Amino acid sequence: DLPTIIDIDTGFGEPMAAARTVRTMEEMGLSACHIEDQVMPKRCGHLDGKEVVSADAMVQRVKAAADAKRDPNFILIARSDARAVEGLDKAIDRMKAYVDAGADMIFPEAMANEKEFEAVRKAIRVPILA
Repeated sequence: DLPTIIDIDTGFGEPMAAARTVRTMEEMGLSACHIEDQVMPKRCGHLDGKEVVSADAMVQRVKAAADAKRDPNFILIARSDARAVEGLDKAIDRMKAYVDAGADMIFPEAMANEKEFEAVRKAIRVPILA
């Protein structure tokens, strides 16, 4: 048994789709998934021109996904691409809201340098995927 994390992109639609996707991932025996705050269709996280949904929309995705979990050991990771779009401070505010909505971990995408990762680490109270 190898613990596996899967990338579910934006959750494949509205919050209910994210919830259904999390249940499917659990049923498949996966250990974790990460869901992101980009609009659909999304762009590669390392490319320019990304767009993110509103923080409220992503909070609804995360909450629906977290509420759908049946396995307490399944890890929900919220990925934020907001740093490149809105700047570090707003990205950190988003990540805090995602944790409050039920994310078990945070994936801060495309930080500019080590100091930015350090700022995220200081602000976020859950593990970080880098």
